[in-house]
Amino acid sequence: MADQATKIIITADDYGASPAVNRGVMKALDQGVINTVSAMMNMPNAQEDVRILLEKHAQAHVGLHLSVTAGEPINNGTPSLFAPETHQFMDISNFVFSQVVLDELEEELVAQAKKLLEVVDTIDHVSCHHGVLTLYPQFFEVYQKVAREVAKAPIRNPILISKLGRKGFRISGMKRTGLFTGLQLAKNNLEEVPTLLQQTKPEVIKEQLHTNVVKPDFFVDTFYKQANSRRLRTIMEYLPKGAVSEMVVHLSDQPVADLTPNGVDDGYFRGRYKEFKTLTEKRFLEKLMKENEVTWGSFQDLKQPVSVS
Repeated sequence: MADQATKIIITADDYGASPAVNRGVMKALDQGVINTVSAMMNMPNAQEDVRILLEKHAQAHVGLHLSVTAGEPINNGTPSLFAPETHQFMDISNFVFSQVVLDELEEELVAQAKKLLEVVDTIDHVSCHHGVLTLYPQFFEVYQKVAREVAKAPIRNPILISKLGRKGFRISGMKRTGLFTGLQLAKNNLEEVPTLLQQTKPEVIKEQLHTNVVKPDFFVDTFYKQANSRRLRTIMEYLPKGAVSEMVVHLSDQPVADLTPNGVDDGYFRGRYKEFKTLTEKRFLEKLMKENEVTWGSFQDLKQPVSVS
């Protein structure tokens, strides 16, 4: 690490998914409680949504939230990604890995990256909706390739901090949700179950990471479904010292869903609103960061990956 400062990146996922999500993200940027946004470029009006954000917040870090489990594909020539008898992506609970043609997967991810590059000078980072591109080795390989060669950006750390046994981070709503999702995936991917189980192990993911793909030191997953002032205090108190950590948030400025696409959980809008209210409460985050000597970080603090021709 370049220095010993304890830094945090707070990234709002799913920008572009719905008007309430977009408003929540914009208001959080207004109040300075997030500094990074991950945009879903396969959503309607995605490019215009990014332009609007950057017009008001030119310094915001905008990354790419790749999606193959929500909304529709940009590339019409990727039928292996479609749910049966639709032009929509398969939902995560019904995803069939063996159905997907890897060349089609890569074509769709490249199309989403290029769409963002039409409205930003550089892509800040790359992440993926539902983490699905990290759940299967062949997908993870394609994901890293697109991040490295097309987006030319760091990726989100694919290992949840809750899986590392660190004090303050052992309880995770995201990890619990992942277990439930894993059971659903197993029903549709019986032959792939051994591979999927292996892919949940941090040591397996570490072996698959390319040396020239850059990521933050830690990915903090413990705010999801547990958003309250006590949880936020715990995160800041136990944030790994001298490291760059990313904490993901899911925001909405209202507790009910509006115009959400397939693959975006309507039932979590109350949770999104709770995350929003906790982050924006009376400069509480600013106070916690000061008390725990945590400063703002960004993906740009990381050594940039080397492009491979």
